[in-house]
Amino acid sequence: MPYSVVSVLSVVLSVAFQVLIWNPESCICSDGESFENERVIVKTKQGHVAGHRVTVDGHTIYRYIGVPFAEPPLGKLRFQRPQPLKPWKGVWNATNYSPSCMQMPLQVDENVYLDYGKRSEDCLYLNIWQATGARMCARDPTSKKCRLRPVVIYFYGGGFLTGDASFFVFRGDRFAAIADVVYVTVNYRVGMFGFFKTNVPEYKGNAGMFDQVEAMKWVKENAEAFGGDPEEITIWGQSAGAISVTFHMLSPVSRGLFKRAYIQSGASGSALSLTKLNTPAVAHRVMGLLGCYKPTISWKQQAQESMKCIQSVDAEELLQKTARELPLTSFLFLPTIGDEFLPEDPLAESQKIRTGDELLLSTTPDEGSLFVKGLLLRNPHLRELIAEDYKTPVKILMRLLLDVPSYKTESLADVYLKGMDKGDINETKWKINLAHMFTDALFECPADNFALRASKNGHDVYRFLFAHKPTFSIWEDWLGITHTDDIIFTAGTPADLLRSINMYGRYPGDHSIALPEPTEDEMEFSRDLVRIIGSFARYG
Repeated sequence: MPYSVVSVLSVVLSVAFQVLIWNPESCICSDGESFENERVIVKTKQGHVAGHRVTVDGHTIYRYIGVPFAEPPLGKLRFQRPQPLKPWKGVWNATNYSPSCMQMPLQVDENVYLDYGKRSEDCLYLNIWQATGARMCARDPTSKKCRLRPVVIYFYGGGFLTGDASFFVFRGDRFAAIADVVYVTVNYRVGMFGFFKTNVPEYKGNAGMFDQVEAMKWVKENAEAFGGDPEEITIWGQSAGAISVTFHMLSPVSRGLFKRAYIQSGASGSALSLTKLNTPAVAHRVMGLLGCYKPTISWKQQAQESMKCIQSVDAEELLQKTARELPLTSFLFLPTIGDEFLPEDPLAESQKIRTGDELLLSTTPDEGSLFVKGLLLRNPHLRELIAEDYKTPVKILMRLLLDVPSYKTESLADVYLKGMDKGDINETKWKINLAHMFTDALFECPADNFALRASKNGHDVYRFLFAHKPTFSIWEDWLGITHTDDIIFTAGTPADLLRSINMYGRYPGDHSIALPEPTEDEMEFSRDLVRIIGSFARYG
């Protein structure tokens, strides 16, 4: 896949924060939340974990945040698959969110960034929210009233380049309470640190996907300690997280680790999901930049010396220098085919869906419009090209971004630009038409194809369309109901979003942001969606 596709993602992943700077550590409590003094201790297979009790909107929730699920991927473990977590002595303090994995702040507009705050290579942690009934069951599993709760594991989106399990949009206090589940969010390595690929067996890519696998293993092993049912695990992801979920359904490595899956705005088969350009040559380019690649020595010695060298480079220096001097290379670190995790192309006829009895899918009507906005933001010269020739730029984008064969671009451009007149170019209409193309190519068609395959394989498949434009949306009208508009509703956090933006968001120049509160109908709509997802996790 050409790098152009991924570069567009850097805008798409801004969620609804194109105009603000965000640091998640700014906000700990949300409206209606109060802390209790009770310290809550759970015994896991690896050791004791201490969380705390929280009351949110009258619901009591037990929160365990910053819980390790694998050994820190430091030193010789950099770029390797995660190592199982060793037992610890004493009690692990699970009352502080962990840093995000290594990633650059996300530029979403000129001089404006989405910054997740602290970042570290030591980032393989998860967060757990436990409904009251689950806590009761964990304390007394022999009680006749004990009923293990379903477990929901969430994987964030971010184009496999960014993301943070502790981002306030994904925090599960309300979701766990309303859905009556054990809710888990997972950090996994992204970008170079998650998908660095070489010819050396220990460093052959997809480490970020194996992070997710290791987290699922940890959750399944420890679910009952939190009152969760290890046989009723649902994995859920949005965008790149949704693509990850479809990979797990196909992967032999993930077999038996979950029962159900919810894929939100993404699926394998999308041009965003894989790249053939993430090869050892890309890794060699980075090594050369850092002075770690010496082509004069033997391949075997080169492999050992180069890896030893690059693993000794400070993580922040590695991240910053690569982003600054090899900006396009940074976008090539994505999942790849050909290892134990994805031995075959996900689109191959022989590739069967191995795991997940039941599947829920959802999309928004205008997923692709945010990509068009990002494309124009990154390439302002496109406006001049459109004014001169509205069709040729679309044909080029089909070829570069969607890998459409050259001989098909003309006829497809005619389909998506139907009704446009060369003598009267309407930019808004052009953007909407292009958005339809991206929606179909990147979301609707991959979701339809995956749903059809799952159904043919004997899986129960359900699908819905999220068709509500938030009253507090900051997007222009032409974007419609776009990519990420649904996240805060399905996560149950619209009130938290607005409160956090209004309190901590800033335009350039430190001007405050003021957005309207969600309506009561929107709040109830969000609660209904959470109940639907919870019901799917419980009953299918």
